[in-house]
Amino acid sequence: MASTAPAVRLPALAGEVWWLPGFTQVEAPQPVETQLVLTELTRLKPQIVLVAFGAPYQEAWISTHSESLKTAGVRLAMTVGGALDFILGKVPRAPQSWRQLGLEWLYRLFHQSWRWRRQLALFEFVWLVIAGQQEPKSVQPKV
Repeated sequence: MASTAPAVRLPALAGEVWWLPGFTQVEAPQPVETQLVLTELTRLKPQIVLVAFGAPYQEAWISTHSESLKTAGVRLAMTVGGALDFILGKVPRAPQSWRQLGLEWLYRLFHQSWRWRRQLALFEFVWLVIAGQQEPKSVQPKV
């Protein structure tokens, strides 16, 4: 179960930044964990919420709780995936040469081999884009 500790205020450049204890398993958030997070969001009334569960869990969480987020005054709920890991220095970025070549994803795959199944989705996406450019599909209305 998630920590019942309240939100923790973090130093910020401008405004206030808060970190909330999250979920023990983002794949299967427990109702009590979700309620604790939503209660804190309602109390804090943030304008921006960053969700870093990783795909597809973060997108599903925002979609499922969009009305609660609006009620809490959230104007922007944004998925950030592993970006916070980079910012906090938990995961090293690829060397500049890899980034310039657009191969940071490959560098991450070498260093985080558990990601290989998720990376397959990128190849499928590229294939769909290429196939879509070669054969435009017309949609016929059903009568």
